[in-house]
Amino acid sequence: MKANDIILAKIQSLNHNGEGVFKTKDITIFVPRGVPGDTLKVKVKKLRKNYGSGEIIAIVKPSPLRVNPECKAFENGCGGCQWLHIDYKTQLLWKARIVNKILGVALNENIKVLPCLGMKEPYHYRNKLSLNREDSKNSKKLGLMKENSLEIVEFDYCKQELESNQKAYEIIRKQRIPFSITQIHVRSNQKGETGIYFYAPTNTKTISNFSKELLQKIKDLKGVGLSTHNDYYHLVGEKVIKEDIGDLNYLIPINGFFQTNYTQAQQLQEIVFDLLKPTKKDKILDLYCGAGFFSLFLAKEVESVYGIENNSSSIESAIRNAKINNITNANFVCADVKEEIVSFRKKSIDCIILDPPRVGSEIEVLDEIVKMKPKKIIYISCSPQSLARDLKSLSHLYKITFCKPVDMFPHTYHIEVVVKLELNASDSHKKMEVKKAEVKKTPIIIKKNFDLKKVKNIKPKENKKIILKKSKNKEKT
Repeated sequence: MKANDIILAKIQSLNHNGEGVFKTKDITIFVPRGVPGDTLKVKVKKLRKNYGSGEIIAIVKPSPLRVNPECKAFENGCGGCQWLHIDYKTQLLWKARIVNKILGVALNENIKVLPCLGMKEPYHYRNKLSLNREDSKNSKKLGLMKENSLEIVEFDYCKQELESNQKAYEIIRKQRIPFSITQIHVRSNQKGETGIYFYAPTNTKTISNFSKELLQKIKDLKGVGLSTHNDYYHLVGEKVIKEDIGDLNYLIPINGFFQTNYTQAQQLQEIVFDLLKPTKKDKILDLYCGAGFFSLFLAKEVESVYGIENNSSSIESAIRNAKINNITNANFVCADVKEEIVSFRKKSIDCIILDPPRVGSEIEVLDEIVKMKPKKIIYISCSPQSLARDLKSLSHLYKITFCKPVDMFPHTYHIEVVVKLELNASDSHKKMEVKKAEVKKTPIIIKKNFDLKKVKNIKPKENKKIILKKSKNKEKT
């Protein structure tokens, strides 16, 4: 077999990148958009010693698991949904299998992975639409990224997005967008209220004027912001949109992180609550806490919650969220997690919630967790690979007692996983630390602070004292 050969391939499985897998005795070929059970004509693209990649030339016999994606953008190569052509129940099955394989290989043991929790209606769930613009002097296409490419795929309608995102997009694409804007991000709540922020090298008057135009033209657009290489600028309108999940009201920063799927987000909260079984004596540390999604949900059931996050907008929203929900035992600080966690060495923490970005947790954070020895750790991960790496670093001290994928991203290969770790009884008094070779370091994020005066005018439902950790902010407006 060599590059450019046309082969007949029977797809046997799916890998963690969402590709179909064809194996022979000597080599494995990964085929994007292949479905288990497909018989395909495949052109071999690249070859290494024992693996390679291929491209579908023709479907000789489609798998019974293959479905019509009914999406022109998907047919044109859009990378937003890699599995739109696969039966949904099959997607859930393979997500659990992939998690099982990744964790099993990394930890060298058979981990019991529960079935993936899917959605009853796995469409119109995405509350954030990320649009890219083609970087060309002759063209400024607006759309989604082509799979494994920097090309832009234009689209008319995306059935994964909330309708309010779609309506905002239809207006934006008709506007004369400033040339320097390279990305446009639209986030909506379930009421249809929307926030938008741009990416551009610098802030300009043209961009500022454009934001004001959008505020006038897009119904229920609440605010617009701009991220540059070094700063974030609030341009016009409000800084947040509001969303209710369960009994809580959340203020979500336009440029901050929040769960992409509101329906499954509530399912995540309920799973975490059931795993923790919180009591009024518990002290919880929430690392990478965002706008307080887990912290505030648990706060009313425990003695205290401490949240750490490096995004100043998210922390400001977390504090506001505590106020409007009348939560008085939530403490939030805006700092790099690996720096701030050191201050908890001598505090008695019963449980740690880990919800890091895709790259996973830093080695320094894991080392501090091992020194602290909380009885429970709840790890919420959006990357099984980084999850496996971090679990390996904790496996000498903790045992996995629960592992369940939650389908936050239907029709994609992306997987959210909830894991519960419990401290081994025999190791509760041992002094241990993580070996640095086990985890790669992630870039250092400069500590940011915020000004609590900005949130003083938000009134809680009752006049109760709120316990907050103060710091300063230099956000630009």
